[in-house]
Amino acid sequence: MSKYTHILLATDLSTRSHELAKHAVELAKQWKAKLSAAHVVDYGPMMYGGGEFAIPMDADLNATMQEEAKKKLKKQAEKIGVDEKDQWVLHGQTKEEIIHLAKKIKVDLIVVGGHDERWLTFLFGSTANALLHNMPCDVLTVRLESAPH
Repeated sequence: MSKYTHILLATDLSTRSHELAKHAVELAKQWKAKLSAAHVVDYGPMMYGGGEFAIPMDADLNATMQEEAKKKLKKQAEKIGVDEKDQWVLHGQTKEEIIHLAKKIKVDLIVVGGHDERWLTFLFGSTANALLHNMPCDVLTVRLESAPH
């Protein structure tokens, strides 16, 4: 295994994501790597309906979702010491946005949580094969306990 130099925390900003952030920080310390953090506001059809009954994205709703995500990511990133220039709030399809960002900022490890199946499906797709062929770097899925029902 080669040394990691740039780690990307791909967070869904859920209540459990602070646990994931701790793992990413520990890995960054261990490898003396740069740490970046990203969240994707996904406007996919699963979120808003699909087909001929899709709900159109309202510009005000879009701006509100982006601003709320920026606030939450900034708060989480400040707690773990990620500089503002290394915080990314993206919008679109999660998998494509994370792949694009990882290539753009030259990430060699992505850390993602394994507590929300829906979010993992957005990121990884339906098969591990898709992940292996699309991600430009290693991916570590940290198993997190689900919130009690």
